[in-house]
Amino acid sequence: MAQVVESTIKYGIIGVGMMGREHLINLYHLRDRGIAVVCIVDPHPPSQQSALDLACSFDWPIRVFSGHKELLDSGLCDVLIVSTPNMTHYQILMDIISHPKPHHVLVEKPLCTTVLHCKQVVEAARKRPEIMVQVGLEYRYMPSVAMLIEIVKGGKVGPVRMVAIREHRFPFLVKVNNWNRFNANTGGTLVEKCCHFFDLMRLFTGANPIRVMASGAMNVNHKDEVYDGKVPDIIDNAYVIVEFDNGSRGMLDLCMFAEGSKNEQEISVVGDVGKGEAFVPEGIVRFGTRVGGRDGVLTIRTVGVAALDLRSASFHLSQYIETSSSYQNTKTLLHFYDPMVIIVPPSKMAADGMVGVSVLVDRYYPASKKIIMVRGCFDDTKGAVLVRNLAAKDPSALGLDSYYKQYYLCLAAAAATIKWTETEKGVIITNHSLLVTFNGSFDHVNIDASSVQNLELIEPLHSNLLGTSNKKKSLFHVLKTTRTTGGSLLDSTRLLRANLLQPLKDIETINARLDCLDELMRNEQLFFGLSQVLRKFPKETDRVLCHFCFKQKNVTNKVLDIDIAKRSQMMISSIILLKTSLDALPLLSTVIKDAKSFLLRNIYKSICENGKYGLIRQRILQVIDEDVVHARVPFIARTQQCFAVKAGIDGLLDVARRTFCDTSEAIHKLANKYREDFKLPNLKLPFNNRQGFYFSISQKDVQGKLPGKFIQHVSDVRCEYEHEQVVKHGNNIHCSTLELASLNARNKSAAAECCVRTELCLEALNDAIREDVSMLTLLAEVLCLLDMIVNSFAHMISTKPVDRYIRPDFTENGPLAIDAGRHPILESIHSDFIPNNIFLSEASNMVIVMGPNMSGKSTYLQQVCLIVILAQIGCYIPARFSTIRVVDRIFTRMGAVDNLESNSSTFMTEMRETAFILQNASQRSLIVMDELGRATSSSDGFAIAWSCCENLLSLKAYTIFATHMENLSELATLYPNVKILHFHVDIRNNRLDFKFQLKDGPRHVPHYGLLLASVAGLPSSVIETAQIITSKITEKYEYTQEARRMEVNQLQYYPIQMVYRVAQRLICLKYSNHDEDSVREALQTLKESYLGGRL
Repeated sequence: MAQVVESTIKYGIIGVGMMGREHLINLYHLRDRGIAVVCIVDPHPPSQQSALDLACSFDWPIRVFSGHKELLDSGLCDVLIVSTPNMTHYQILMDIISHPKPHHVLVEKPLCTTVLHCKQVVEAARKRPEIMVQVGLEYRYMPSVAMLIEIVKGGKVGPVRMVAIREHRFPFLVKVNNWNRFNANTGGTLVEKCCHFFDLMRLFTGANPIRVMASGAMNVNHKDEVYDGKVPDIIDNAYVIVEFDNGSRGMLDLCMFAEGSKNEQEISVVGDVGKGEAFVPEGIVRFGTRVGGRDGVLTIRTVGVAALDLRSASFHLSQYIETSSSYQNTKTLLHFYDPMVIIVPPSKMAADGMVGVSVLVDRYYPASKKIIMVRGCFDDTKGAVLVRNLAAKDPSALGLDSYYKQYYLCLAAAAATIKWTETEKGVIITNHSLLVTFNGSFDHVNIDASSVQNLELIEPLHSNLLGTSNKKKSLFHVLKTTRTTGGSLLDSTRLLRANLLQPLKDIETINARLDCLDELMRNEQLFFGLSQVLRKFPKETDRVLCHFCFKQKNVTNKVLDIDIAKRSQMMISSIILLKTSLDALPLLSTVIKDAKSFLLRNIYKSICENGKYGLIRQRILQVIDEDVVHARVPFIARTQQCFAVKAGIDGLLDVARRTFCDTSEAIHKLANKYREDFKLPNLKLPFNNRQGFYFSISQKDVQGKLPGKFIQHVSDVRCEYEHEQVVKHGNNIHCSTLELASLNARNKSAAAECCVRTELCLEALNDAIREDVSMLTLLAEVLCLLDMIVNSFAHMISTKPVDRYIRPDFTENGPLAIDAGRHPILESIHSDFIPNNIFLSEASNMVIVMGPNMSGKSTYLQQVCLIVILAQIGCYIPARFSTIRVVDRIFTRMGAVDNLESNSSTFMTEMRETAFILQNASQRSLIVMDELGRATSSSDGFAIAWSCCENLLSLKAYTIFATHMENLSELATLYPNVKILHFHVDIRNNRLDFKFQLKDGPRHVPHYGLLLASVAGLPSSVIETAQIITSKITEKYEYTQEARRMEVNQLQYYPIQMVYRVAQRLICLKYSNHDEDSVREALQTLKESYLGGRL
């Protein structure tokens, strides 16, 4: 169990029904911010148990109290969340506020059910200023509503005059004892449900209500609802008009029994400039102005994605707001999954010009097979049921109960995906067999598809430029090519690819990997032992999970049916592979038994000490011969499949085996006969699964004349190989004879019958294993992770000189500092790669890198990003020292090419990518931009680059900006959080001498373009003319330069810079991990440097 440390903010939840468990899940996502739930209160046993199961899956030890007063007296909590029935809020809140120990409290809406009670609670809270009391009005935080609020607050619609809210939705959700069906318990529908909308009206108008007119009724509800003999008395439809003290008005149109509405909420805000709208749950936001008309409309859509990986039996569900008209977030996700089949609903170009996902697939993913399914297949209700039934984990652990409405689009996509899979593949997905994850990408770093390409994470940009002997690699290839042969339970290259495309954000998980890597680097016996053990696990065991997760439809006993035989072979092979894997577990246990790192200890506990794996193996050995092992040689593999089941279990199987052995022996006797009859002592008898047995004869043995018997066409024999004839293969001739073809057919028929009879013998075993498929999924994940850490990370580090790769340190809010960092791809090609540093912090969040072409700017930008990615997948990095602030997204704007697919010029492509960055970057993003503005005129390019820099500076994202524009160095004059660096270049004999070393400050390299052009081979006459022209331009510029130079009082600027640098260093010390003596020494050094003017 995880331990709760003293510095943790301790939460208690009073009421753990649907909303309480949602709070539990949300708080779990904030665990890395020092938050933990330590206790709960709920009198309802099922709700209590669901919360405990959820907490157990989070590894949170939680104490249960019978009542809220006991919880208060325990003194365990700092903050309380109240999510109990409305009628209980008043007494619970008064008890919390009056308790001697102060507790902050968040109460689910409404505060209380009467105005009198609300006033009493507010008055009591005012007397305890040390207590914060908040009410959970969540609609203002829904993505589309939050975006509409931003539009309105940004003044895009002008002063607000009208707010119209229409809610036509399903009835209240089912609650314990149906308390929410009665006014006495809820305070009434307009209090229980509509408080969200009155909150939005006040927020949009910025005013307080002075008059309310309302009319409601109870006449559209389900008339047959009766609870304990009582008919519900809640209002189910109403109109409400609210007038505010600034002259604006709001209106609510409510209907609580309107299932099937496309949007449950439609919110319109009208000002004297324009109008904004938000549609929930469709996730569309629009705004338009009187001047702009349709040009002033912005549409933002919600996208739901369900990705089913048949190889790993994993099902990933994602739902997000698509902020880009070109679907950049969706393209990133599709690039990550790299799907073979993409299922979409029918769609067309929207009225606002935004293309549908179906059009996106046609345009950017022509290699994927697109399947269009009718909208009726995208049923979110059916999807929720299917996910609940198929998930290997408990639905409460997935948060399905809480997030059902939030994830409606991806659940709809899940329904269509499962329906197509079962129909097209002819299978039934077995219950509790899929590893289901919701919005997994939110827990990982988001890297868009363009950045993946720019950073060369998976594929190199120009692999053929360096020649075949020194081929340029990607980061994936650098790590992948170090893997030892043999592999693991699952091919870890897929996990490696997934980690590079979506690195981790959770510091605890990253450090667990690094601790494991530390132990491997210190303990050679453990490292080599694990490398050897992982080779024992067959690489082909990918299909083990597939076989036990998917059950074939329409099973038949038609013995000689080819499809049935192949399916039987796959099933037998899967069980043999599983047995081979389970046989290797004791070896793994022996190797990691004494490991110290948390990851290896946890693997030992969850895998090696788990008795279920031993029980599965025992169950297999009751039917499968103990000597059977997985074989790679085709004929041995076929023989193992035929003899997998113990003798004597099935008489017909034993007969088929004798036939198989007899025909196999006859084939070998035939080969011996041919060797003697035709004087061919070197005649070979190879075997493959497609052809069966065939002869291979060296051409020099027959001297170009093959005996006539071997030239006979096999088409005379009715068998699978009717198209086969004599084939020359290198220095050998591959051929057959009528006798061999006949024996082959009989041998294959006997083998097929053996496999089908074996399948019948293994049906009960198969079903028994399916019950524990979640255990197999866990085993696959663990071994795949081990293989990546051992055979990719550790092996790569072990091939480098000592101390070339170091463990990165992580900080939550500190700087990104890398000392003597090197490019992880290029240093594998160039051993003399020159290292460089980078330092970014909250006080110095932008670095502008200057220098001529080929000086190393682009390589440097790529290098920083790759080092951060390596660190956040839990690997050592090529540097002397580093401390990394975990980033949430990585954005790159690099390269200059036209985009022919979207008919965009270089400049338009550049602007679209920049707009995507500015719209989606956060304070915790890492942004690198290379030569922004170079694709247009110098004046426009400079203006755009300057403006973008100011935008990113205000955002406080860590940014590295490479440029040729020397005037951008003036940013450092106005903004002390900008640092200017340049790549050092010498000029010798009119040639540039690149040092590839990063230096402080700007540096002017005169006319480097002309020098590079001369080296490139431009005619001397062209160079001379260019020099004359540039001299005249320079004279004109210098004549007016002083008049145009920014006026800055340098005497005032210098002291400000000094103070800012002191503050910058103090902030870094604040987030450092140094002990008190080191901090004291650093402060003394800082004081001396400041007083001596050396900062």
